[in-house]
Amino acid sequence: MFFVAIVIIAILIVILTTKNTQTTPTPKVAILFTTYNVPNREAMYRERLEWWRDNTSLPLYVVDSANRGFNMDGIREYKFEQLPNINGPTDTELFSLRHAFDHFEVEWEKFDYVFKITGKYVLPKLETVINNIPTDVEMVLQSTYSKGEQSSEIIGFRSSEMKQILMILSADHQDPNQWLEKRLFNYTASNFWRLPQLHIPKKYRTPRSDQSILSVL
Repeated sequence: MFFVAIVIIAILIVILTTKNTQTTPTPKVAILFTTYNVPNREAMYRERLEWWRDNTSLPLYVVDSANRGFNMDGIREYKFEQLPNINGPTDTELFSLRHAFDHFEVEWEKFDYVFKITGKYVLPKLETVINNIPTDVEMVLQSTYSKGEQSSEIIGFRSSEMKQILMILSADHQDPNQWLEKRLFNYTASNFWRLPQLHIPKKYRTPRSDQSILSVL
């Protein structure tokens, strides 16, 4: 009996130890930068893209709606000419994302998530944070939000749901004057994960269209 008890205890220890050492699978993630690479922005974009290329192991993609591109080693890109009759920055950005998805759809099937990041931002802690993201949520949302608005400088789409989400956000029933932040808030994904605050190094803080400067996303 004593020997049997010892064996049972040993088995329980092995089971408990194995359970405690199991970790959540690390999601497979690609990064997509949205850019409008007109000449007066090119140096800014290149500096940021070089940082990402040199400081992360994540697969990097760029969509450029100025049809100029960057031709940088280690970064896959798609460029096209932005149509002049699109209503404002929200529809312009969604149009770029849909173009990028259509172009890279087959490649992106191997990823759990595609993260859209506005091309002016550098986020040194993102790759570490990604390790904590569950692999079964529909969207990964930026830390900052307010009543009626969800910030959109960074958005993580589950790759298998990305096309459908973009179609909903771009649908004809959407108010053309409604910002992407409001559309995201109203979309209210039933299954999402919120990022912690991500610090932007001072060197890479760039004024936005309203001249405000973000220090975190």
